[in-house]
Parts: sequence; C-alpha cells; structure tokens
Amino acid sequence: MAETRLVRLELAGLPGVGKTTVTRALATRASNRASFFGLQHYWLRKLRLIWLFAPYVRIRFRRVFERLKNADPQVRRSILYLLSAFSAERTLASIEARITGRLLVLDEGFVQRGLGLWMRAPKAVRDDVWGDFLDCLPSPLTCVVLTLDSEEAQRRAHQRSQGLSPALVNAEPGMESDETLTQRYRGLEQLLHGEALRRRVECLFVPADTDPEALADRILSAIAEAFPDPGLGASLVFVRTPHPDD
Repeated sequence: MAETRLVRLELAGLPGVGKTTVTRALATRASNRASFFGLQHYWLRKLRLIWLFAPYVRIRFRRVFERLKNADPQVRRSILYLLSAFSAERTLASIEARITGRLLVLDEGFVQRGLGLWMRAPKAVRDDVWGDFLDCLPSPLTCVVLTLDSEEAQRRAHQRSQGLSPALVNAEPGMESDETLTQRYRGLEQLLHGEALRRRVECLFVPADTDPEALADRILSAIAEAFPDPGLGASLVFVRTPHPDD
C-alpha cells in the first residue's frame, strides 16, 4: 500500500487581502467540512489551555526566543502567546484532519503567524527573527500566498468591519501614521515575496485582485496543479470564525 503524502497547506497574505473571506468561500466547495475551529480557539483561551503549549513553543522556537532575550518582557510574552495559540489550534485541527484522512487548510498558518511575529519583534532584530522562525518550520510545507498591491491591501484593511490588526497599529509608537503604516505593509510584502521564504516553503502565488468566489476557484486550480491527487478535492477546510466574546 502506497504511503500517503503528508500535505501541510495554508494561506498567507497582507492584512486585508481577504484570507478569511476566501477561506469561507473555499469551505462551501468542500464536502464534509468542519467549521468549529473558531470555537476551539475560544475555549482554549477561556480555559487558559493555550499556555500548556508554551514549554513546547520555547523549545521548538528556541532560536527565536534567544534572539529576543533583550526585548521588552511584554513583547516576549506577546510572541510566546501568539505561537502557543497557533500551536494549540493547529494540534487540534491536525488531529481532526488525521482522523478524517482529509487535507487541512489553515487561513492563518505558520507563515501568517510568522508575519505577526515579525511585526511584534523589536526593529533591530526583526529580520533576524523572521529568518530564525523560518528555520523552525516543518517540511514539507506549502503556502498559497494571496498577492495584492500593498496600497490596495491597506485600503481594504481600513474598510473591513474589524479594522486594522492591533499588531499593525500598536507595535511601535507612531504606527497610527499612514506613512508609517504604508512602510509596514511594504515590509510585509517584501517578506512574502522574499528569497528567504521561497527557500524554506513551497509557495503558490495567486493574485487576489478579484471577488472571493473567483479567488476561491483560482486557489483550487493552483492546488490541483500542485497536487494532482483527486482526493484533495474533498478536503476539510477549517474556518477560524471568531466567537462573539473572543
């Protein structure tokens, strides 16, 4: 019996590019879908179970935390929580995916969480932290990178109901400035198209300059071309829908 290839697939893109919206569109095309992933996240936070993953995170991302040893304690705690929350969510989702034998798609996976880490890290070590983080990623890993002009992504982010991500506007003094925010977007854009990411992760670049339904079709076409296994067409899509109290 042939061994099943382990596929780790995730979406990434600039804040406002429409990752969660298009993931919901993808979910409608998948059979046997599960949409309780956001509820898992809520209870993990409510019961403080996320911190159970902190020791694992400190070991797995040891180089990252060594790079941050002189950073503000609050910054280190924020990054520890970010990576612990992701590890907890991904562990539960992966168990579900293995039980069902279907593909797991994350709308916020390793790469997207790495962008959040980069935004939170002190400016002096930000790029080094990004490189150290990429070195800790599992292999193989495939990332569907939704591409969009940084100015258009910024405009969309301003218009969405939840507004700008706190990591974008609170990371350092002056982030409320449009000019500084634009610089931050350009920095994230360079990371997503940079050689460091392409060396470590298999990237499928998909233009996000269309409506969610058409974009979902583009993504499925890119996945089908990269993984010509017909079984992937019935994949599970986990949608991170925030709980009202989250």
